[in-house]
Amino acid sequence: MRRKMDCKRSIPRQKVFRLLLLWAIMSASAAISFKNVMVLAPMVRVSNLPLRLLSLEYGADLVWSEELIARKIANSVRIENKRLGTIEYFSKDAQHFRVFQTCEAERGKVILQMGVSTPEDALAAAKVVAGDVAGIDINMGCPKHFSVSGGMGAALLKAPDTACAIVKTLKENLDIPVTCKIRLLESHEETVSLMQRLEAAGADAITVHCRYISQRPREPAHWDQLKLLAAAVKVPVLGNGDVYSYEDGQRWIKMSGCAGVMVARGAGENPSCFRKDGPLPVAETLRAHCIKCIEYEEVYQNMKYLYTRMFSQVSVPGSQIFDAFSAAKSRRAIAELLHCDNLFDSLIEKRGRYGPVEMDGWGTGAVDHPEYDGEVLQAAKKRKRGEGVEECAAAEAEPAKVHKCDKCGAEYPSRNKLFKHVRAANH
Repeated sequence: MRRKMDCKRSIPRQKVFRLLLLWAIMSASAAISFKNVMVLAPMVRVSNLPLRLLSLEYGADLVWSEELIARKIANSVRIENKRLGTIEYFSKDAQHFRVFQTCEAERGKVILQMGVSTPEDALAAAKVVAGDVAGIDINMGCPKHFSVSGGMGAALLKAPDTACAIVKTLKENLDIPVTCKIRLLESHEETVSLMQRLEAAGADAITVHCRYISQRPREPAHWDQLKLLAAAVKVPVLGNGDVYSYEDGQRWIKMSGCAGVMVARGAGENPSCFRKDGPLPVAETLRAHCIKCIEYEEVYQNMKYLYTRMFSQVSVPGSQIFDAFSAAKSRRAIAELLHCDNLFDSLIEKRGRYGPVEMDGWGTGAVDHPEYDGEVLQAAKKRKRGEGVEECAAAEAEPAKVHKCDKCGAEYPSRNKLFKHVRAANH
C-alpha cells in the first residue's frame, strides 16, 4: 500500500510526459546519421532558409546554415514568428537584423555553422540556438581576411589547441552533435594529426574541404587525398569540393571511402543537383527558390547576390536579366522578374505587409516585422525617428534622385557610383 502511495506522490504525469518528450527530441537530434549523405554546404548569404528547404525537397540529407558569428548569435533574441510559421533570431542591438531563421520543415536536418575563436564564445552562442538546430558546426576552413584576422575560420587550423578546446567544450555541454569543417594543411601528416585530435576532442563528424588555404574555388579540389584521410579516423568524414550532381557525389563516396559529400557551388547554381533522377532546368529551380524567398521573406539583397553570382546559366553577366536583377531594389521587383508577383501580392493581402514582432520584454509593440525590402526599411527607420507612415509613403513616392557628373553629364543613381566614375575618368 505504501509503495502505491509513494508512486502516486513521486512525479506528476504531466511532468513525466514533458521529460519523455524532451528525451525523445534530444535522442532524435543525437541520432543524426552522417553516413552515405549528400548535404548542403554553408555559404554566406546563400545557405539561408529558402535554399535549405529547397535542397531538402530535392533530396539533400542534411543542410548547413551560412556561417554565423558566435557573438552575433549570443547577442540575439529568439522569437516565434507566427505570421510566417518560423523561429527567428534577431539582434538585440539592431532590431531589424535577422541573424537566423528556421522552421519545422527542417527540424532535425539543419546544422548551424558558427564562426568562433574561443570556447567561451562558442558555448554562449550554442546555448542560445541549441534547441532549434540538429547540430553545431565549427568553421575551421574559411580563408577570408575577416575570419582569419578574428582568429576564426582557417586561423583555427594553425591553432589546434584552441580548435580542440572549442569542440570539447561544446561536447561536454550540449546534447546535439558537434562537427567541424577544415581544409587541407600543408602536409598529409599535419591534416591527419588535426583530424585525430578533433576526433579525440569529441567531434561527431569532420568535413574536409579538399583544397589548401591558399587555393580558390577555380582551382581543382584534391580528392585523391581524401581516401587516406577518411581512413585515419573513425568518425564520419565528409568530402567537399567540385561536387555538382548526385552522380558526382556517389562517385566520390565510392572512390574515397568517405561517409558523404558536401555540395557548395553546385547547389548554388542549381539546388536540384541533389536529385537522384538528375537536375531540373535551372530556370525552374530559380523560380522555385524565388517562391521560397517570398514565402519566408528573405532579404532581397541576398536574393540579388545569389541570382547574380550563382545561377550563372540563366543570369549571365551583361545579360538583360542579370542587369534587371542587379537593379532590383525590393523583393517585389525580383518577384516580378520571375513572374511570381501575383504570389507576392496575394501573400501581402492575406497576412499584411507588416507583422508584429512577438517577444517577451524586448521591443513588444514598438517595432513592426520588416519586409526586408529597401522601401520598407526606409519607412521603418523614419517611423523610429517619429515620422508618420503617411509621410514615409509620400517620401517613397518621390522620384529617385539622379547624381550627375559636372564634367561629362553622365548620370548615376547614387553618389557612390558617381564618385567611382569621377575617379576612374579623372573628372
